[in-house]
Amino acid sequence: MADPGPGHDLLARIVGFAGFLRLQGLPVGTRRVAALVEALALIDLTDRRAVQTAVEASLVGRYEDLAILRAAFDHYWSGQAGLLDPPAAEVQRTPAVDEGSPPGYWRPTAGTAPDDGAAALDLAYSAVEVLRTKDFGQMTEVELAQAERRLAGLTLWPARRHGRRWQSGSGRRLDLRHSLRAGLAYGGEWLELRRLNPAPTRPPLLVLADISGSMALYSRLLLAFCYGLARRRQPPVEVFVFGTRLSRVTSLLRRHPVGAALDGLRREVSDWSGGTRTGEALQRLHIDWGRRMLSRRPVVLILSDGWDRGDPSLLAAGMARLARSAERLIWLNPLVGKAGYRPLTRGLQASLAHVDDFLPAHNLASLESLLAVLSQPNQPSSVHIRQAA
Repeated sequence: MADPGPGHDLLARIVGFAGFLRLQGLPVGTRRVAALVEALALIDLTDRRAVQTAVEASLVGRYEDLAILRAAFDHYWSGQAGLLDPPAAEVQRTPAVDEGSPPGYWRPTAGTAPDDGAAALDLAYSAVEVLRTKDFGQMTEVELAQAERRLAGLTLWPARRHGRRWQSGSGRRLDLRHSLRAGLAYGGEWLELRRLNPAPTRPPLLVLADISGSMALYSRLLLAFCYGLARRRQPPVEVFVFGTRLSRVTSLLRRHPVGAALDGLRREVSDWSGGTRTGEALQRLHIDWGRRMLSRRPVVLILSDGWDRGDPSLLAAGMARLARSAERLIWLNPLVGKAGYRPLTRGLQASLAHVDDFLPAHNLASLESLLAVLSQPNQPSSVHIRQAA
């Protein structure tokens, strides 16, 4: 078999680097990798600064991800002046963690045999797959840091719906203005009638996250998920946390990096790791924020295990009112991922009658699957309870 040559080795290492970045929580897909390959074909690969600039321009879409990528670049390509002229002692990546490095990064060690690009990709893929399917409550500190960065980079795109605005199309509504303008070409005769369609739009997202004591194992990771949502401006996202009271935290999540934002929540939210009164929280939502938050029929995500100390009838009434105002009502429960779990609490049973989807939220894979759920139009029916694999 012919030697594939240095180009093949370079491509394998680029693919391995993309997998390494995904392990750090950066959303690096095949389109970004293809853009990087095209960019590298246009520059001098022995110029490290030019290569790093091409990598940053191709693989990073947000400023806050730039520091993570630069640290990962230095680790992955450590000690190399260019991508096609590696030093005699090739670098091998090991799972050991450098105390001076951010948690979760692999430390390169010199003096070892060259590793295979495909093997590196397999290793990165296996590590990512283990992290995706591991329960949040069973993760180590290093894994929690990796999962936190990964969740902060997730984005949700709800399915489109018909908006209040209109656009040119083939609908049944007549576009008088454009029909009149088209008639000017025929001496004022309306020989060509223009039509309008409702312009598609995406509903806003409203997130209600439980921060009570029973959610202690999951709260930080689920709030990192909320952080990733709150950083997006389109569609509009609002995040509230609740225990015994309701607190709006959207602005706090937008102002700071993920670690500082989550630490700030613990300081500023007075009922952190206390009890849960979901019914009272929904009541305050409707009284204080209903006109502003619910008038545009948002998609509502509730992140809670359902262990509620409040009045079940008050919770049921709040959920019924919320369901009438929401485009879609989704309850994410970490306990749904447990084998044999059944929603037996009175408050949760009363709530499920008003919920469109009742889904797990115990690991990365379950939250990533929410992307597919939200991308499909809602089909009102009996509640859909999805058990984790």
